[in-house]
Amino acid sequence: KKSGLKALEDDKENLTIDELENAVKDINWNEIYAKVKEKEDELHSIESKITKLEGEIEVLTPWQALDISFEALNELNMVSTFVGSILKQYEALLAVEEVTLKFSEEAIRALAHYSQLANEKTEDIGARRLHTVVEQVIEEISFEAENYKGQEVEITESLVKEKLDNLVANSDIARYIL
Repeated sequence: KKSGLKALEDDKENLTIDELENAVKDINWNEIYAKVKEKEDELHSIESKITKLEGEIEVLTPWQALDISFEALNELNMVSTFVGSILKQYEALLAVEEVTLKFSEEAIRALAHYSQLANEKTEDIGARRLHTVVEQVIEEISFEAENYKGQEVEITESLVKEKLDNLVANSDIARYIL
């Protein structure tokens, strides 16, 4: 279906003023206005969503040290939640190799404790330290995952101490490994 003016142009090259006025009278201006208004509302909705998304996008800033110790987080009963998200990443990583990785509550507290100690003895890199500490504890399991296939491996407090005591105690080693 052609628009009213396009149809007039196709039928006649030259329109008189009276013919043009008559043609315009037959156009349903309310319908055109409604369509324009609908498109305008859609555009406004999209612009609002874009503005909302822009507000939700985090501004990239350099990592900064935590202003609260891991021990204080533990006292606030947040360590399991905070550390838990990192641990879930490692559990999922090893699940690909069909290894079920579990962390005891004591192990979680020990990981937080050693992370804090390492931050105190070396550069304080905050929560990023957790990744390196957890990686150090499960490194052997991770590299030899094929040997643990189909098994459940529990990370205990004693395993955490075994893997980290010497590293954290020696600040020179901790600086480069943790």
